[in-house]
Amino acid sequence: ADTDHKAIRQPVVKERVYGVKYSAQEFFLEMAKRVGFYEDYIKNINKNFKLKKYALDPKNPNITPRDYVRAVWQETTGKPWDYALEHAFVGKHKKPADMYHHGIEKHYKGPGKPKINLYADQLLGTFDKVAETKRKHNIAAIDLDKYKVALSPIPRKEHGFPTPHREAKDYPLYLTTYKRMYRNQAGNMAFNPILNNLGPDTDHNFMLIQKQTAKKLGIREGDRVIIETRVGKVESIARVVEGQHPEVVSVSYHYGHIGSAYPDWARKGTWINPVLELHPDLIAGMNSFNDTKCKVYKA
Repeated sequence: ADTDHKAIRQPVVKERVYGVKYSAQEFFLEMAKRVGFYEDYIKNINKNFKLKKYALDPKNPNITPRDYVRAVWQETTGKPWDYALEHAFVGKHKKPADMYHHGIEKHYKGPGKPKINLYADQLLGTFDKVAETKRKHNIAAIDLDKYKVALSPIPRKEHGFPTPHREAKDYPLYLTTYKRMYRNQAGNMAFNPILNNLGPDTDHNFMLIQKQTAKKLGIREGDRVIIETRVGKVESIARVVEGQHPEVVSVSYHYGHIGSAYPDWARKGTWINPVLELHPDLIAGMNSFNDTKCKVYKA
């Protein structure tokens, strides 16, 4: 975030090692041809990347991912393609004013003016409307006490104390999830044959637990453990670490899938979703992924 940069990606393994024949962009180009919107696809590449001097020709049926990466690189950096192949990166550090102050004076009209609105005007009267709707239609499922907190126009103490924190008194640890660089967002990455043949660091996930917490619980590196919450139990493998809060255990997601389409080699690891409590925000609908309380013990 403190740099303004342009970079290209290059393969880190040879295609023939794993039999990976096509890149993602090669698929997109071929799909565009077969579906019938290839020219529009190329025009949109030109438009989205603002390609003018190095715009791609929509009539050229043989454009490759390398072609439009080259075009984008040359258009946005002004440097030759040979430089990209050798260095793969150009960048510069941003000034603090550009990082943190951009747009402030424009929007807030100078120093000393209000910059944070601690009063949500749009929520005024919203709770009254919900209460009236519940009464009018006799909707038993609406809990007005919870809505009164959620729809408060000003911040309240309850907003900082989610449901599990207040109710799960017998569960001493917080259970959080995170993304690993190997699996990232897409669950279908469990199908990736490369990831599932590089060894346990990529084809399996773990429960991260802080060193002193693990010692108190009699848990050692590599132990099989049970993670128990108010909604279920799952089994995982302990990885004892220093850089973890002592009241938190963490398990990455996108592992341990159980769908019938997954082969056995794609089901490795812990599927953490079944033990995460569901407490969606009443206004936005977003779930509280880091609020589940749990207990951990040897399997």
